[in-house]
Formats: sequence, C-alpha cells, structure tokens
Amino acid sequence: MCMSTINREYFDHIQSVYPEIHRFENAVTDDKYFSTCGHMNKAGAIEYTKVIFKAFFKPKSKP
Repeated sequence: MCMSTINREYFDHIQSVYPEIHRFENAVTDDKYFSTCGHMNKAGAIEYTKVIFKAFFKPKSKP
C-alpha cells in the first residue's frame, strides 16, 4: 500500500487476530504503482503479483 495510508497499524491488529495471514501490505509502496493511495494501477498490480508468485510458487526443476 502507499506510504501515505492512514491507520497502517490496523494490519498489526489483524495479524494479532489472524496470525496465519501473510503480510504483503509493504510489498509495493512506491507511489508510481498507485492510481490513488488505496488503489494500485496496472504496473502496481503486476509488481504485486510478482511478489506473491515468488513467495508461494517455486519454479519447476528441469529434469
């Protein structure tokens, strides 16, 4: 999320209630990736998706 977001500590509270949640709110923070502070643009969505894929999907090994 963009760095200007108000009440960023909200995510700390959510983590305390649901500790199994993966925290990616700071995966993309550069303003160039947001159309507004709470909404990513296309470039931001692509960058965020790259982070998620890298975190959860391993490349297939070659035989």
